[in-house]
Amino acid sequence: MVNMSRPVRITLAVVITLSLTPCLGFGIFGFLASGEPGGNSTMFRIGYTTSLLIQLAAIFLLWRVALRTWRCDRPDVCKGCGYDLRGKKTGPCPECGRGPAARKAS
Repeated sequence: MVNMSRPVRITLAVVITLSLTPCLGFGIFGFLASGEPGGNSTMFRIGYTTSLLIQLAAIFLLWRVALRTWRCDRPDVCKGCGYDLRGKKTGPCPECGRGPAARKAS
């Protein structure tokens, strides 16, 4: 995900989140239904709880990576917001307003 643009990372995060949502739903249903008589409900509850926490952590980390602004050392990318400045030679960044001197210094 490092070399992908932010919109691509967010789109990928949405797709993966939507694909994990049914798993979360079935996990919650399994957790609630694990108290059936004759079964070892404690082990099932521990398993379902662990599975749900792992899935939620994966979704959280996925979105954290997707929304992160990656810093780049390329001279044609704004250091403040990551905006592509290849067509803009002078003046401030149109995205964040950072001036050219501040862009090169930081």
